[in-house]
Amino acid sequence: MISWNCDNDVFEDDDFECISRDQYETNRNIRDFVRSRIEKFFEDKTMHCGGKVPNYMVASQKKISMVLSTNILDAVDLAYGSMREDNNASAFHMETSNDVKLVNDVLALIGRSGTPQQYAGGILLMYLKFVKGFNIDV
Repeated sequence: MISWNCDNDVFEDDDFECISRDQYETNRNIRDFVRSRIEKFFEDKTMHCGGKVPNYMVASQKKISMVLSTNILDAVDLAYGSMREDNNASAFHMETSNDVKLVNDVLALIGRSGTPQQYAGGILLMYLKFVKGFNIDV
């Protein structure tokens, strides 16, 4: 919850976040930008089970927060771990060199799409889940 008037700290035990209107607008602009980058990236992608990737699955507030908070190193570690544990890994003939190649290919695809690098980690995880079908909790 956001409160605009935080001069008196009467909410110190509550979950209020005291920010200025300018900070709120900046935060909203960043979230809108991230949403547009996610939607643009997934606009021509197909789900692993068929059909277009729906915006509500990749551009929800939860997914935007995940993209904003996931750094690329953590995302790559999670991706490798998930790919090795996933049942699809055997069907995909996943070997160490194949999972490295897949992650590199997806990161290159994200880079070519014009998506800023700081958002690549979260988008990588969503791509592996929705497009490639790996069991990744995002």
